[in-house]
Amino acid sequence: MANDTVNANKPRVEIVPFAQSGFSQITSFKQFAHIARPYWQVELYRNTVWPALAPFLPIICVGKNQTSWLTAANDEMLKVAMCSEFKSPLEIIDILPNPPTHIIHKWQAVLDKHAHISLLTQTGSAQVFCQQYRIEQRHLDSAFRDEIVIVYSHLPKGI
Repeated sequence: MANDTVNANKPRVEIVPFAQSGFSQITSFKQFAHIARPYWQVELYRNTVWPALAPFLPIICVGKNQTSWLTAANDEMLKVAMCSEFKSPLEIIDILPNPPTHIIHKWQAVLDKHAHISLLTQTGSAQVFCQQYRIEQRHLDSAFRDEIVIVYSHLPKGI
């Protein structure tokens, strides 16, 4: 494994069996948040900007320079959302604060350009969307997951 930034006192390259490496799969959005905050040096907020995406993408990151982005948009974290039947996203949504008003306003300006994409412009509660998607069994719907990913790809990677 490569040692890039975690511990400067360790060798640059260390070869150990995977079982001894200390690596493990992320199993919840709470665990993701615990790692992301110090590693990226960011503040984390619940995704209230795009509540229809929140069951899959529940976290907005804001860096020290006030650049913000929707995070955890990778296959592993989408799988966490779906395998937990949206319970893991709901847990983190319930814990994190709402994003600051200025962050919301910056993203709303972007959303105006995507008014034709209903998943980006739907209003409501992220918590309600988690519950609705569970009832609708969207965690079993890979086509809907793909639609979420396509919609996400329309957003800037940061503003």
